[in-house]
Amino acid sequence: MDFSDLLNHYMTSLNCTAKELSEYSNLSPQIISRYRNGSRKPTKDTQQLMSLAEGFHQLAQAKGYDTLTVEALLSEFTNSLSSGTQNIEVFTQKFNALLDAANVNMKKLSLYMHLDISFLYKIRQGQRKPYNIDDFAVNISKYIIKTILLYLKKKSLLHSWHVMSMRCRTPTALRNT
Repeated sequence: MDFSDLLNHYMTSLNCTAKELSEYSNLSPQIISRYRNGSRKPTKDTQQLMSLAEGFHQLAQAKGYDTLTVEALLSEFTNSLSSGTQNIEVFTQKFNALLDAANVNMKKLSLYMHLDISFLYKIRQGQRKPYNIDDFAVNISKYIIKTILLYLKKKSLLHSWHVMSMRCRTPTALRNT
């Protein structure tokens, strides 16, 4: 289960709000909201992840659930973060291969996607990951398709121009044969 799905699962199971979890975990409601919608994820082995596990544990105890331990929660959250690591590595490899094969101009791509070019380079180097891989992949695909179609249109126009210019140069007597 993805981290955000797991977080939402526990919040639903404990019938708690982001504000409640924020109070128990000492994390801001904004951070919890970003974790829930998947736009951010905590890094493994950080105080934020520990605070989240402790917050859920304290919240569970306050609601009468004694079965959730900090260790179990921390382990489950860490595993949910680890499960995406291999997918990110595969994504990075395929992303780089696609950009290289399509000879993508990174500056034009960054403008098209409304992203900082340094962010795209960090994704290429595996130092960062897109907030939503599926949306990112769709936007990359749209950009490449748009670029290819534009290239084909230019190529077709050049071909048409070449044919027209050849016709203009060919003597009339030869054109009718």
